[in-house]
Amino acid sequence: MGLEFPLPDNLLTQYLRNEEEAVQELLMGYTLDNPARDRIKAQASEFLVAIRNTKPGVRVETLLKEYGLDNKEGVTLMCLAEALLRIPDQETAERFLQDRLQQGNWAEHLGHSDARWVNASTWGLLITGKLFTKDQLPGNWLSDSFKGLIRRLGEPLALSAIRQAMMVIGQQFVAGETIEEALQRSEDESEKGYYHSYDMLGEAAMTMADVERYMDAYEHAITHQSEKLETRKDHGGISIKLSALHPRFELRQSKNLNQLHSRLMDLLLLAQEKDISVTIDAEESWRLEATLMQFSRAISHNRLRHWGKLGLAVQAYQKRAPAQLQWLMDVSKTQHCQIPVRLVKGAYWDTEIKQAQQLGLEEYPVYTQKDHTDLSFLYCAQMLLTGRHFLYPQFATHNAHTVASILTLSEQSKVRQYEFQRLHGMGESLYDHLLSSYDHAHCRIYAPVGRYQELLPYLVRRLLENGANTSFVRQVQLAQSDGSWLIEEPSANIRNMDRLRNPKIPLPRRVFQPERKNSLGLNLDSMKTLQLLAKSMGEQLKQPAALPGISADPDAEEPKTVTVFSPTDPEEVVGYYKKAGRQDCHQTFDRSREAWKSWRFEEVEERASLLEATARLYEEHYDELILLTMREAGKTLSNALAEVREAVDFLRYYANQARRLFEPTQLPSVTGEENTLVLEGKGPVLCISPWNFPLAIFTGQVSAALAAGNTVIAKPSTLTPLIASRAIELFHEAGFPKNVVQTILASGKLVEDTILKESALRAVMFTGSTAAAKQINRKIAERDGPIIPLIAETGGQNAMIVDSSALTEQVVRDIVQSAFDSAGQRCSALRVLFVQEDVKEKTLETLIGYLQTISLGDPLDWETDIGPVIDSHSQSELMLHIERFRAQERILYQGSMPELKGHFVPPTIIELEDLNELHEEVFGPVLHV
Repeated sequence: MGLEFPLPDNLLTQYLRNEEEAVQELLMGYTLDNPARDRIKAQASEFLVAIRNTKPGVRVETLLKEYGLDNKEGVTLMCLAEALLRIPDQETAERFLQDRLQQGNWAEHLGHSDARWVNASTWGLLITGKLFTKDQLPGNWLSDSFKGLIRRLGEPLALSAIRQAMMVIGQQFVAGETIEEALQRSEDESEKGYYHSYDMLGEAAMTMADVERYMDAYEHAITHQSEKLETRKDHGGISIKLSALHPRFELRQSKNLNQLHSRLMDLLLLAQEKDISVTIDAEESWRLEATLMQFSRAISHNRLRHWGKLGLAVQAYQKRAPAQLQWLMDVSKTQHCQIPVRLVKGAYWDTEIKQAQQLGLEEYPVYTQKDHTDLSFLYCAQMLLTGRHFLYPQFATHNAHTVASILTLSEQSKVRQYEFQRLHGMGESLYDHLLSSYDHAHCRIYAPVGRYQELLPYLVRRLLENGANTSFVRQVQLAQSDGSWLIEEPSANIRNMDRLRNPKIPLPRRVFQPERKNSLGLNLDSMKTLQLLAKSMGEQLKQPAALPGISADPDAEEPKTVTVFSPTDPEEVVGYYKKAGRQDCHQTFDRSREAWKSWRFEEVEERASLLEATARLYEEHYDELILLTMREAGKTLSNALAEVREAVDFLRYYANQARRLFEPTQLPSVTGEENTLVLEGKGPVLCISPWNFPLAIFTGQVSAALAAGNTVIAKPSTLTPLIASRAIELFHEAGFPKNVVQTILASGKLVEDTILKESALRAVMFTGSTAAAKQINRKIAERDGPIIPLIAETGGQNAMIVDSSALTEQVVRDIVQSAFDSAGQRCSALRVLFVQEDVKEKTLETLIGYLQTISLGDPLDWETDIGPVIDSHSQSELMLHIERFRAQERILYQGSMPELKGHFVPPTIIELEDLNELHEEVFGPVLHV
């Protein structure tokens, strides 16, 4: 549906903005005179002294001072905190503890901290770490008899103590297990002048049951606050994660986004009725467009249009932050209503960097330097203060220099209506000092509410964020640091940099350099990208694909012309091809053999350059290759993109390998002679590729053989001939001679009876079933002439073992992706899941709940998660397998079938009594437990 406040182009196009350009704009826009800089530095110094003079207590900052993420012990502590609380059984917990504590040198930390509780924890970690190792303690530590007593009696006690220590850490970040407890615990903070905004602990919903729990928690928190806070100056507030309102909070999931919006409106209208302010939380950058669309729809509602208490969190580490603020100002001007904005720096930085690299994006959505983020925060703060009539500023930071800067900027702008925000359990010393020393200062505490079991992912983010070397929270605690560098102006630091981009973080396309470029990715969470793809694919859908010399008209007089139908709809024509006969096979081989006589002398640099040229052509034809893969092989959009990218990576990988392995090598001379080692190709190679990766595996085989100096006859599956033939056209367009790399579109039986019997054939490359590989191997053995290599990749039963130390939500995502992505038609797909009995019920409950949100249908519908299997034979075999276990009442779950004609198999979970019940690989969306 159309938005009353659509997202402007300048916001959409800045997702992956060039970092240097963005920072230069920040530097030009954020200016301070020298007196202002001096005031900021003086105030920041005052705050540093106040923080360091605070008496150490049971605070996480004290622990992070001793155990940061720059030492093995700090990382071990994070691992313990992340996993130990959820392990239900004693045996696994003790083994986990043993594995982790042996990795640290805890004695180095003994006595370092001023806080007695940290030293006591170090004693416990030291003794427990030694308890679980065979190493002898030094004589001046513990006697052998006492040590033996600990080994005999101490393991349960040690485990209990460390669990308690992790609970202490956890409690620092949680305001209470319930909203009632959180409100009660916040009374003392409210007396100091703090306000609160409560967040329901937990990550993105995985199941609809999770959604219901979140909805109940949000509704209860809103209602309870309105009843209990009437007499308080602190009227409270609530933060809502949109990913908690539907498991499929994704831009392409329009139907699910409508359901999410309905739930969001229920909460917002309740909050408006109870007069409890709401902030929509910021999440990963790929969710931003969907978040802003939801916000736009919500604030357009008649009851919310002039409310003034519906706010949004904005992440300064995103390059889109200024454009996002400008859009919010434009919305506010139209609505005649002030919008609260919580400005944060961002808590998903490491995830954002890794994801951009994996996706092969042109740029990062976030800044790669901490100073850039700090400057962006101040630039955005300046925008908020100057736009105070439209946006209510809320500054979330624990950084003393940032706080001092905002105080100065607000004085310059003559603004007093704003607030600071801090996390519960963090920054008390800074903000206690601020509230007691500055009359006009206001501070709100972001207070998570929930059980400690739900704390883990949130806790890890906080420890990553605040335990890193560059973290202000940690560095301000270190005695050896005088703190001067902590209060430097970020713009001054940036101007002193040799280069603006972080030299340790290459662009996503350059992560594999100097060896090769990363394949180009497409940002499928961008409306702009989706619109361009839709336009391009719409044009191509008007005409069926056909090979050169083959008419696209099915009625044309063309001998041996075969029609290719879509697995999504057996009546939909994808295109046509000419099926090769016996004579075609012989002629193709003869051309390949003749071409090798000259190709063998081709320089390795030329071969590598041709492969790289082919890679560039693949990238230029992304939309065409993606669409053809979707239509001919039934791949979803994301699967098709991944396949094309993998093919491009193969081309560049083998080009690099060719240069590395095949350059002439000078060997040592004994009597002055010149010895040169030169590796050359073997001759014609037959490449037999499967239908499940009709472009990626096909391209990998062909490019490897060509890189090694061979000529290639590529035989794709007869189920997916069009995509393979188009690929070979691109090889030829890149400059490969036509007879050096050819396709043969024939049946496997015909190729076995012709090409495989040729005495001049020098190798066979094969990917497919084990049975087919054995058949080919037998045919090779029956040949006359020299033995040739068979390079075969076949399938098997892939298993996953899950114990109670694994985070269930992550396990389920991995299971679904491995077992059901690409309709389970991968050699690497998960076939058998082994689950520890203690967590079986929770794992299966979450898995089934998540699968219920997965859609089976037409891949050309971008909301589809799982497409069809390749043909009716595969469909029948899979359904027979499922029905065999249904008769034994062993079906744990089966999805619903779409009302489509295609070769669909619903995602199914089968319970096994014995692994021997699986006689062969089940190649489809079927998981055995």
